[in-house]
Formats: sequence, C-alpha cells, structure tokens
Amino acid sequence: KQGAQMMGAQARSKRKEFDSWPKFVQRTFWHVDAKGGFDPCWRSLPLDERFPFAERLKKEGNELYSAGKCEDAIERYSQAAGVFHFVQRKGLAPDGNVDDLYVKLVSDGQDSTAVKSFRATCYSNIAQCQLRKSKPDHAAAIRACN
Repeated sequence: KQGAQMMGAQARSKRKEFDSWPKFVQRTFWHVDAKGGFDPCWRSLPLDERFPFAERLKKEGNELYSAGKCEDAIERYSQAAGVFHFVQRKGLAPDGNVDDLYVKLVSDGQDSTAVKSFRATCYSNIAQCQLRKSKPDHAAAIRACN
C-alpha cells in the first residue's frame, strides 16, 4: 500500500499543470479515439467546419441533461467545447502516466467571437450540471464559470 502511495505521489508531481486545469478540460486528454460520438479528427478541421460536430455534441448534452443524466451531459459538453479547447498529447510519458512534459493545452479560435460564445455556453451548461447532481459540486460549478 505504501509503495502504491509513493508511485501515485510521483505521478502527481509530474502533472501539476495538468492537475491545475478543470476536470472537464482534463477529460479532453482522453478524447483521442472515436468513441461516444466524438472524433478527434474534427480538431484538425478549419474552425467553421468544426461547428456542426460541436453543435451536435452540445445538443446531445442538452438531451442528457433533460433526462437527468448529468455526468453524461458533462461529458458531452466537455467534448463539444473540446473540439476547440483541449489537452493535446505531445507524446507518451515513459511510465505511461500523464506528464506535463507530454501534454499541452490548445485553444483554437481565441479570436473568434463564435468560438468563445460556444465554449462559454458549454461551460455554463457544465456548471448547471454540477449544481443539478444529487450531491451538487459548487466548487466545480464556479470553476466551470471561470
């Protein structure tokens, strides 16, 4: 048990920047394969061609939210915003863990009002989901709004 705790502490020490990002941004690190309706290839498209995919994911998030499936809705909103703002792998850490040396935060469309507005909507929806959960997470909701 002590060995596992030491290994966990070592892994965390290599990802301080990653751990400082909100959980819904961290989730985009794992959006690297086409599952759950998300295709990471969308991120390489020109901004205007990404919107139909992002809008579809946001709509699915809205449907999940309406059905009371807040965790699933958070995932969809994270994927929708993650079409434009995401954690990109720059390689694989030798130990297989998340390591700040092998990731970077990408924010495409920083000068686009449409992208900023879309992301703000997704993040406010994530905040609403955090507040609607059976155990509301006020800190996560505030973080989503920041």
